[in-house]
Amino acid sequence: GYVSTWYDQSGNANDATQATTTSQPKIVDAGALVTGGLDFDGVDDKLSLSGTGLDIFKNVGYGQLFSVVTPDETTTGSNRYFEAVSGTDTGARLLLGDSQDYASSSRIGGRRLDSDGFQDVESPTSHGNNETLLTGFLNWADAEAYLYQNGTEVSKSSSFITAGNTSNTSSTSIAIGGVQTAFGQFKMKELIVYNSDQSDNRRAIESDIASHYGISVP
Repeated sequence: GYVSTWYDQSGNANDATQATTTSQPKIVDAGALVTGGLDFDGVDDKLSLSGTGLDIFKNVGYGQLFSVVTPDETTTGSNRYFEAVSGTDTGARLLLGDSQDYASSSRIGGRRLDSDGFQDVESPTSHGNNETLLTGFLNWADAEAYLYQNGTEVSKSSSFITAGNTSNTSSTSIAIGGVQTAFGQFKMKELIVYNSDQSDNRRAIESDIASHYGISVP
């Protein structure tokens, strides 16, 4: 069994969809529900946003992601869990995925203006192949970036690019699983996307997610 639509629960109808059967993530394997959530194969699986969904990181100060993932990557890699590509360039406006510097770890990166170069923050803390509550904050307004693993900060930058809102251009592509050629190989149960600052609510949101999925957080 495969998933063609992951429905947006926010009421904004920004559903993530995939019409191509071979690029749909798996939800049932050999008659049994996949235990880790949607299973992305790392080859070409992705669920894309369209329409107003491409505007969610347009002229905003924050891109904040809460996810429950089980990564398959055990070394360093370019796998993506979520990616938004902006403007006419291929550089990601926001990317949450595997670390290219540390084995079996994570990173968050992006850029604020279409003319900026891509930058990222890498975590030295391994997630192994465990189900993980992974939180990534790209606070363009404050020039800050943060990564949290199971509620604990594992990496940050307080001088990330320049402070301000993002470019006033829509993303050309946004997808769970990646939008270019380095698609993610992982399983995902939950993804919550904010374009507003949830810093004061982070611990409460993570606590609720962790309680629901039985993940231990401090």
